[in-house]
Amino acid sequence: MEAASKPAKQMRWHPAVLRWAIAIHMKSASAYSIVREAGYLSLPHPSTLYKYTHFTNPHTGINSELLTKFYRDNNISSRKKHEKYVALLMDEMKISSGLAFSRSTGRLIGFCDIGSISSEMEDFEKRCTSDKTEPVLASHVLLFMARGITTSLKFPVAYYATASLKASQLHEMTYEVITALKLMDLTVLCLVSDGAASNRRLYQNLGGKGKTELSPAHFCWNWFGDEEKIFFICDVPHLLKTLRNNMENSNWSRKTRNLVFRGQKIQWTDLISFMEWDQGRHRTTPGLRFAPKLTHEHLYLTPGLRMKVRLAAQVMSNTVANGLELMKRKELGSAILFLRKVNKFFDCLNVARLDQGTRSRNENLKPYTSEDDPRFEWLLKDFLGFLTEWATEGETIEGLTKKEKAQLCISRQTIAGVYITVHSFTEIARKLLRLEGVRYVLSDKLNQDPIEEFFGKQRGQGGTMTTQLLSSLAMHMSGT
Repeated sequence: MEAASKPAKQMRWHPAVLRWAIAIHMKSASAYSIVREAGYLSLPHPSTLYKYTHFTNPHTGINSELLTKFYRDNNISSRKKHEKYVALLMDEMKISSGLAFSRSTGRLIGFCDIGSISSEMEDFEKRCTSDKTEPVLASHVLLFMARGITTSLKFPVAYYATASLKASQLHEMTYEVITALKLMDLTVLCLVSDGAASNRRLYQNLGGKGKTELSPAHFCWNWFGDEEKIFFICDVPHLLKTLRNNMENSNWSRKTRNLVFRGQKIQWTDLISFMEWDQGRHRTTPGLRFAPKLTHEHLYLTPGLRMKVRLAAQVMSNTVANGLELMKRKELGSAILFLRKVNKFFDCLNVARLDQGTRSRNENLKPYTSEDDPRFEWLLKDFLGFLTEWATEGETIEGLTKKEKAQLCISRQTIAGVYITVHSFTEIARKLLRLEGVRYVLSDKLNQDPIEEFFGKQRGQGGTMTTQLLSSLAMHMSGT
């Protein structure tokens, strides 16, 4: 009513209305105009939205104006110590290679830009090794996002245009971003990424050599001398999909695995047999299923379906394990054990809400409120012990090549990722629970969901396009 009665130029729009209007306008400017001109809702003029989304000239790297605005708006300086701890998320998104001209800066956008120092070193290397120094078009964008661990803080910090990223370049970018956050009086408690090769090498460069191949370093010391550790986290949803993929490739799909534990095979075909048995009409109760969510798309995966965490979680579940038990086949014992272990591991590291465990009647989904929570010991001793036993079991078998022994267990990279994540999470949770004012810890705070949601918005705002130009992403980042 207030918006309808006041002249448009005198209207002071609520921040929530502005954010909602910007989201719609970025999705479709024409749809926004239709809604606004219909007269049912009083919405800001597009020129008003433009002032909010273009208050600074977007560019690759760290935008100090954006960070300064966020620092003031969220009153960072007056927050408690535990509220200043953040997780630094990093991930890449595929973009469409191309060039766009920025009228505000007079520059062409679309070339690789990985920070001033890294870009200069790369140019120098090219000049030394080749006569051709033509600029390379970016094919990916690497985004850094900060997420509060005990708060709802969540904001993109920097992005870089990349083509093929080296671990040394990623190290330089990470250092710049952590330094920028330190200047905002925020402390990075952990780095969260997927299991890409460059991310694994970054962790090795930062943390040094671990005890063994299966137990790599899971932290490094903060270089600002605060006696704080920076822990490494491998994104748990990515780990879940990797564990599922190892089972899928056991004598199926790529056939790169031949999983065997305690003398019993763990094969993807066992799940296919279970689904066919569960759907079969020969049973005494046709139409009633033990695993009603298990469908053809869960087991016959395409590249797109492999990306969906929901499908992996529904396969690697207690429901499927219970169904396999009902088939009463002794040779499925190890497969059932594997599914149960992975299901509990994912539940323990996927606590998103205070009431999640109560509503789902699942103790593993309750928030962590004590340093003595039994789930910590289960993760460190039971689950990691299970993976260690499995990895060493195959080494004792004679008559097999080194490659054949390795195929009997899930990949070493996956085990190392689980080891890093479990040790980092347990130390982080216990550290936070010792601080004054921290009543609980939600393990879901240490995954990449916010950055995936951000990328999803960018893809959606591109209409029918599946990739985004750097100029478009820069504008959207300014409007978040």
